[in-house]
Amino acid sequence: MATPPRPAFEAAMATTLQKTCYHYLQHGLTHLLAPNQTEGDLLQAILNVQGAFEAVSKLQELKSAGWTAIVEDKHHDWSDARLLKALDEGKLKTVRYEQSKTSLLTRKGIPKDQQDMIQKLQRLRNSIAHLGLPQLPVTAREEITILTVRVLNEWVWEIRPKAKEGPYLQNQARMVLDGHLFQKLKSDPIYESEAMELAYEKGEKVRRCPECKVEAWAVLREDNDELFCFCCGYQAVSQMISFGNCPVCSEHDFLYDAMNWHGGNPVGGTCLDCWQHLEVRVCGWCNNVSINNRQQSCPGCNVPYQQPQQ
Repeated sequence: MATPPRPAFEAAMATTLQKTCYHYLQHGLTHLLAPNQTEGDLLQAILNVQGAFEAVSKLQELKSAGWTAIVEDKHHDWSDARLLKALDEGKLKTVRYEQSKTSLLTRKGIPKDQQDMIQKLQRLRNSIAHLGLPQLPVTAREEITILTVRVLNEWVWEIRPKAKEGPYLQNQARMVLDGHLFQKLKSDPIYESEAMELAYEKGEKVRRCPECKVEAWAVLREDNDELFCFCCGYQAVSQMISFGNCPVCSEHDFLYDAMNWHGGNPVGGTCLDCWQHLEVRVCGWCNNVSINNRQQSCPGCNVPYQQPQQ
């Protein structure tokens, strides 16, 4: 017999796992990016990033297969109220991490080299927690940083509201990390390089991001209605923004808001190549787009900008 839905419990569990993941990431990155990093910082980074990975793997399994996929069978006939009580009291038994991890890696088709890093991170965490490590691998920091890009982009920001379901310009980094911590993360050359590589791997028409200025803002291949930054999580719905040719550098990277122009009223825009901020006018008569035009009439049809279309 099918297990009846438990909507209140499932929502509470999703919130708990997401909050736990965010806490682990905050603490892990704080130690990973610490100035004058010590061995203790690196140990804490390993423990916390692994904790984030475990939480988000169960969250992904919850989102894709429902609460029974991550909760032990003995709880499946419990009521919403009983499940919520067990969750609050820390008495709920969930499936082993190995099960949710295997499901996640299979479903996502993670490349073997990254699977190896994920397995290595788990082994390091287990050794630290149970035995201690006489010496950390010299590649540990680099590998954790690369995994952080994947954890954020593949699994944390993926559970974000889609741009079309919420504000059409939003930055996921602000929802997960504090601004100072994200700036430190973005300035890490390993993180930036990996984010750019992921953008070209999973997106097309890659441009520099208007928010973080890293060349990692791309049209998603899986959803070409959305632009997404693989560095900071900045996203937009493609129909709500437009690009034009920049009159300063001639690149077709001049970004402006396609939703907020009316009758030729000027709106601000920015070139994502040379970063010039200029005014844009869209003619209400012929729809001609004019960037940095100081005239009061449209250069396309010579009609004054404020004259209504007939």
